Formats: sequence, C-alpha cells, structure tokens
Amino acid sequence: MRQKKIAVIQDLAGIGRCSLTVALPIISAMKVQCCPVITSILSNHTGFSHCYLDDYTDKMPEYIRHWKRLGVEFDGIYSGYLSSKKQLDIVMDFFQYFSKNNPVIIIDPIMGDHGKLYQNFDEEMCEGMKQLVRQASFITPNLTEACKLANVPYKEKWPREELFSLADRLHELGPKKIVITGIKQGRFISNLLSETMDKEQENNAVLVKKKLMRSRHVGVDRPGTGDIFTSILAAGAVQNHDLETDIKKAVRFIQKCLERSEQLNIPVQEGVCFEELLTTLK
Repeated sequence: MRQKKIAVIQDLAGIGRCSLTVALPIISAMKVQCCPVITSILSNHTGFSHCYLDDYTDKMPEYIRHWKRLGVEFDGIYSGYLSSKKQLDIVMDFFQYFSKNNPVIIIDPIMGDHGKLYQNFDEEMCEGMKQLVRQASFITPNLTEACKLANVPYKEKWPREELFSLADRLHELGPKKIVITGIKQGRFISNLLSETMDKEQENNAVLVKKKLMRSRHVGVDRPGTGDIFTSILAAGAVQNHDLETDIKKAVRFIQKCLERSEQLNIPVQEGVCFEELLTTLK
C-alpha cells in the first residue's frame, strides 16, 4: 500500500485552464501525488491577446538538482509542452536520471495542430521531440503531431487502415502504447488506441491491439481538453489501469465538462470548466 507519484513537466498559466493548472488537480483527484517541474510561468495562456511570460529554462537544472540530492523516485513522469531545444535536453536528462526504478514515461508531444506546427517549432525542435519520444512508455499526439513524428504528410480525412498504419510507424520510434487524439469524423470525434502486447511464443511476433474509439462531439473546441485527457491517462497508467477503460473515462469526463462550460457560458479562451465535476473523477 503506497501512494503513487508523478513528476509533471509543464508550464503554469494563471488564467485559461491548461497545462499544470489542469494536470495538478486532475491527477490529485485520481489519488496520485503530482510533483510539478515548471518550465515557465504565464499570466494566461497564449490564446489571449497578450500575456506575461517568465521563462524558467535556466532555473530548471538547479530545481531538478535538489530533487536528485533528495533521492526522490517517481512511478511516472509526464511531459507536455516544451518551448526550446534546451528544455528538450533538460527533460531528456531528467528521464535518464529518474528512470532507475522504471517509471511510466508519458509524453504529450505538443508541436502543432490542424496541420501546422506552432511558431517556435522548427525541424531541429521536431527532431529533438522524436528523440524524446523514443524514451516514452506511451504518447498522446494529435493527428498533426503523429504525422510529424512519423514523417507522413498531414491530411484531414483518414481511412481506418491508414490510421492503423500511422500508429505502426509511431511504434517504430519506441513507445509501446499510442493514443492518437482528436480525430474528427463528421459529428463524431475519435481516439485511436494502439498497444503492443506480449510476443507470440511460436513465431516471436509482436501482437498489436488497435481500436478506433468514437464518441459524439460536444460543444466547441476549447483549450485544455488535451491536458485533461492525458492527465487522466497518466494517473491511470501509474496505477496499472486498463488504458482502453481510462480513455473511455477521460472522454466521458471531458464531455460532461464541455456541457457544463456551455451551461455556464464560460468564454472559449478560458478553457473547460472541470472544477464543478472534479469530485466525480475517480
């Protein structure tokens, strides 16, 4: 009987419900200790017209050094948005140092959306993310990020078999579990689960479980839904939950939060009103 512990490497935005302001309460609600490594502090996320930003890149090594001195260990390590090659290198070192007890490593490889990379992502950054992903137990890219990691051209519509093939290419990078998120299919939105299983004893072939999990699209797109989704999966992973079950849990929870956000007329840029439903997350 021991409480599980996750190190979460993300930025902290005061307004907008994203990154650590989502991950910390969600992971805590699932009875897992959340230990933040802050990459930057923002007054609000960058979807607003302006923001204050204090970059913590140069402070991160000293912060982490004290954790090393304390001899702390983690059951999981979860990294989200990283803003520079230097941050990627710091996180790579973090993975290597704190992997002595084989923690689950969860990476949300945030690089872009809707077929376009975010402003600070060039080819060097994308290559650095690929190297980071090689250390992951599982990853949660959206379609744009999955295509970039797999060196596959982005497109809006994907036949089922092509999605499965895309997941196979991501497995070649190393992760045993992959969830490609937010696949829009008309009035529905899908997540593709691809998970490598034990090898068959007779021919030593790797078995891969694949499932396209479809749900109804609720409300409008809001920032922070991806952070909620991956945080639920990360907390479940260190507790040895079934990944498919946790995907269903995350989707249901996000649907309820989106509905509540519409009821309360929460402005879209302020994200998802998850606080009123947090006690329902077990």
